Amino acid sequence: MKKIIYSMMLLVLMLHVSCSLVQPSSPKHIFMITLDTTRGDVVNFSLSDNKLTPNLAKLASQGIHFENAYSLIPITLPSHYSMFYSLPPHELKIYNNGQIRNVPYPSLAQLMKKQGYKTGAVVSLGVLKNDFGLNRGFDEYLENFKPFIWYKIAEEVNRDAITLIDKFKDEKSFVWLHYSDPHEPYYPPYYSGMFQVAVNGDKAYECKSIEQPAITLNIPLKPGQNVIDFKTEIPGEFNKTKKVGIGFITFQNFIYQASDQVEVKIPEEWKKVEVRGDKINYFSKKNQSQIVAVNKSEESVNLNLSFMYRMLERPQSRRFLYQKQVQYMDREIGKLIDYLKSKGMYDDSLFVIMGDHGEGLGEYNQHYGHIHYLNKVYTHVPLIIAGNGMKERGPKARVASNVDLAPTILDAASIAKPDSMRGNSLLKDSPSHSIIIETYAPEAYFDAFSIIDFPHQIILYPGRKTEKVEYFNLEKDRHGIHNTYSQKQDKQEKSKLLNNILKVSRVLTSQKGKIGKISDEHKKMLESLGYL
Repeated sequence: MKKIIYSMMLLVLMLHVSCSLVQPSSPKHIFMITLDTTRGDVVNFSLSDNKLTPNLAKLASQGIHFENAYSLIPITLPSHYSMFYSLPPHELKIYNNGQIRNVPYPSLAQLMKKQGYKTGAVVSLGVLKNDFGLNRGFDEYLENFKPFIWYKIAEEVNRDAITLIDKFKDEKSFVWLHYSDPHEPYYPPYYSGMFQVAVNGDKAYECKSIEQPAITLNIPLKPGQNVIDFKTEIPGEFNKTKKVGIGFITFQNFIYQASDQVEVKIPEEWKKVEVRGDKINYFSKKNQSQIVAVNKSEESVNLNLSFMYRMLERPQSRRFLYQKQVQYMDREIGKLIDYLKSKGMYDDSLFVIMGDHGEGLGEYNQHYGHIHYLNKVYTHVPLIIAGNGMKERGPKARVASNVDLAPTILDAASIAKPDSMRGNSLLKDSPSHSIIIETYAPEAYFDAFSIIDFPHQIILYPGRKTEKVEYFNLEKDRHGIHNTYSQKQDKQEKSKLLNNILKVSRVLTSQKGKIGKISDEHKKMLESLGYL
C-alpha cells in the first residue's frame, strides 16, 4: 500500500513539475504598438514620481524592456518594413519614405492571418498609407486622415483602435497601432487657437493653429479688389510658460495661379526665403496679414492657391514641446489599456512596443529632426514586451533592433519563423550581436552607414566634406554625439570597425537599388510632413 501511495504521489509531483515548465498558451490578442519619433531616453520606466511616461512604465513592469534597442534606419517607412519583414532596409531595397516596392516575402501580418488571426492596423502618418504596401495581410487598415492633414493625434488613433478592438474582441487578433505625436509639429493637441483664411470677410478655410496642413484652395474673385486674410491665433498656453515661443508663421511652397487679368500683391511683411522652381517659401513675424488680389476683368475668375501652413516654434522651445507630446501620447496609451481592461481583454493580451527611430533636439550640430544622421539620439529607441505569458520582469541589456520584432511576435503566437527573416525572437535568450544602421539620399543629405558592436559605434558619412568618420563609446556617451575617432583610446577597436564599415559602405552603395519617381500627390504629402 505504501508503495502504491508513494507511486501516486510521485506521479502527481511529476505532472505538477511538467505542467509548470510548459509554455503558457499563445495570447489571444497581440498588440504591436509603434511609437514614431520616440527616443529611447525619453521613456521613464520608474514606477514612482514619473510624470512623463507613467503608463508605459506600468505596462513595462508587466514584462521586459530593452536598454539597447536600435532602429536600423531613422526613416519611418523603411523602419516599419524592417519590423514587418525582419530584414534590413538594404535587403528590402526600401530606402526612403514615398517609395513603392513589392517585397517577394511574406509579411508578419500575412503570416498571422494565415494562422487564423484577425488582423487590423491603425496608422497615423501619411507615409504609412496603404499606397506603400504595409497593408499586405491586414483585414482592416484604417487611415482616416482629415482633409489637408497627413497625420493623426493619439486620440484619433484610439478612436480607430476601439473600432478594431470591438470587432475582434471574440476572436484571435493581431493589431498594429501606430502613434506619431512626438513627430513634428510638436504642439500638444490640447493647445488652443485657430488659423483661418477668409476671402472678402467670408471664411474659406479653418484649422487649429497648431496643425500643419497642406492647403489647396480654389478662391472665386469678384471684379475689382479682393482681400484674402490670413489670421493665426497664438495659443494662450504660450503665455503660461517662458519655455515656449513662436518664431515665425510660415507659408511654404506657396503657389498661386490665375488669369492674366489678376494682379496679386503679397504682404510686405512676408519674407521670401527661397525659390525652388515655381515654389516660394514665405516667413512672417506677424500673425495676421492680407493678400490683395485685383481682378481687372468684368467677370468673376478663380485664384488657385496652395501652400503649407505652419506656426513655427523657436528652436529652444522644441525639447519642452516634444516632451509634452510624449506625455500626451503616454496618457492616451493609458486610456487604451483601460479600455482593454473594461472589455476583459487585457489579461489575454501581449504588447510589443517599439520606436521606429529617435529625434535630434539640438544635441548634434544644433540639428532638430531625424533622417540625416545615425547618432544614438536618432537611432536609440524604446522596446517593451509585456502582458500575457511574460514571466521575466525588468530591463535587458541585450542589443535588439527592428528585425527582431516579427520573429518575437511569431514566437509568442507559436508560429514558425520563415527562412526569409533575419531577426531572432526576443523571448529567447541569445547573445548580443553587431548591427548595421543606414540612411539614404535623396531624403537624407547623403548615404551614410554605421556599425554598432556594443558599446562601440562607428559612423561613416562618405558624402560629407569633414568628419567623415565618427566613433563613440555608447556606454560613456549618453547621446552618442562626442566624436572620439581622432583620440588615442580604443585603437584596435577603431581599426577593426573602420575596415568593416568601409566594406559595408562599398557593398551597400554598389548594390543600392533605384528609389523610383515619387508621384506629385505623394510628394506634396511628404513635403507637408517635413520630409522633403
